[in-house]
Amino acid sequence: MKGGSTVDLTQLVTAEARAALALDNARQQALAGVLAWGDAAAAALHGDVPLAERLGWASKSLAAQAVLAGKAKPRQRALIAAEAAVTGEEPAALAARIVARDAACCAALARLTGLRRKAGRAIAAAATPDEAAAVLAALHAEVAAPGVSGG
Repeated sequence: MKGGSTVDLTQLVTAEARAALALDNARQQALAGVLAWGDAAAAALHGDVPLAERLGWASKSLAAQAVLAGKAKPRQRALIAAEAAVTGEEPAALAARIVARDAACCAALARLTGLRRKAGRAIAAAATPDEAAAVLAALHAEVAAPGVSGG
């Protein structure tokens, strides 16, 4: 062009490329929302229990199961007995409470994991930004339904 500016055609973005970028961004936002929901739901399960204590829950559950089955190793009996001595509970009663809480927590976490994975697949399959956003809304509606826990 004489006296004018040139256009760099490599900088042009097609409508298809813009749509693909918008869909990718919507999927990322929806997935971030699902992960935030999962974090909040998991936090509601364990409440204000310190991380160091939560890290010991699996060992404590195994010890409690062994105590109830009459097959506890000395270290497992000592673990349950130490907490029971502080709380004033009978070791067997404490062990039963630990096992029941662990079972309930595992069931809730399994549901949470299933919902997160289901939402993740739906987000990946979304064909439009609106479909991706609708997945998060559907997740919130599903867990808000009467008789449904997990969020």
